Amino acid sequence: MRPCFKITASATAEKPTVISVFEDIGFWGTQAKDFIASVNASVSADIHVEINSNGGDVFAALAMYNALRASGKTVTTKVMGIAASAASLVLMAGDKRVMPKNTHVMIHNPSMFVGGNADALDEVAAMLRKIGSSVQATYAARTGMKDEDLATMLATDTWMTADECLANGFATEVVEDIKATASFDMDRADLPANIRAVYMSAQKTPEQIAEETEAAALAAEAEARRVADESIANAQDPAIAQQVSDATAAAGLSAYASVFAVACTSLTEAQARIQSSREIIAICAFAKRPDDAPALIRANKTVTEARSAILTAMADADEHVVTTSKSSTPPAGTAGVSSKNIWQSHNEQTSRTRKDGK
Repeated sequence: MRPCFKITASATAEKPTVISVFEDIGFWGTQAKDFIASVNASVSADIHVEINSNGGDVFAALAMYNALRASGKTVTTKVMGIAASAASLVLMAGDKRVMPKNTHVMIHNPSMFVGGNADALDEVAAMLRKIGSSVQATYAARTGMKDEDLATMLATDTWMTADECLANGFATEVVEDIKATASFDMDRADLPANIRAVYMSAQKTPEQIAEETEAAALAAEAEARRVADESIANAQDPAIAQQVSDATAAAGLSAYASVFAVACTSLTEAQARIQSSREIIAICAFAKRPDDAPALIRANKTVTEARSAILTAMADADEHVVTTSKSSTPPAGTAGVSSKNIWQSHNEQTSRTRKDGK
């Protein structure tokens, strides 16, 4: 895989190690385990973390935050463009938190996509509230803000300029501007008017965009060739596996905890499998085939696929049901009459009748 963040390690303790986080956090971006490994490998007394990220996985961000705080090194975090959502937690790890005047921070309560019945949604809501409380406590400890003020800010997407971050304690220092560039579609960007104005003023010329597009295409081709020669297997973050296992056990499906922990790459995916597993178990119970459920669940069958498999199994079972009369005894060597045998006998009799009639 291509590197999801850049580290410039110092060969001596006198020069800082610089780590640049310019991707989403978690998922297919900056992985917490790789980031932490780089922090632990640093021989420098100082670590500088440069951030330009829209955020991502809150658990990965918390792991990165805790690793920086526990490193025993002097940590400086700096916003290079934006530190939004989970990325703002990484910013909070800095003993010194630097923001150029034209950079921004966005904070909000954690959220996730989930499906399921009312009970499942209640469980997820309770989990999100606990995560939100932890995040709020982290902000409070680092900024000195009151809980009630932070709660109001976290209830919605709150965007802050560098000066606002300094006033609220999210930044410890504001420095001169870094030239902002807007390389995304501003018409589709969901940004407040004051934030949009900063990027609109720095829109690139068509010539610049064409040059950068061509360069990006060449780089993408080179990257594709490199990736083709490497394994693209991506080891799952152990923290995610543990979360999935815990969620599965909490849902009363401990028998599948290890299966889901290996198969699911996110808690959202695990919640979806837990919900479908519950429905499959209920369907098998109604069909009086409870023993079919484990194989269907372990095979990651959808509810629709499970219904089809159960109906097929029930139809096959009906073909072998004994239907002998109370007043008669089946001929030796037979176990009863099946619908298949009835139709075969009917066809043979019809054939003989036609022959006799000729």
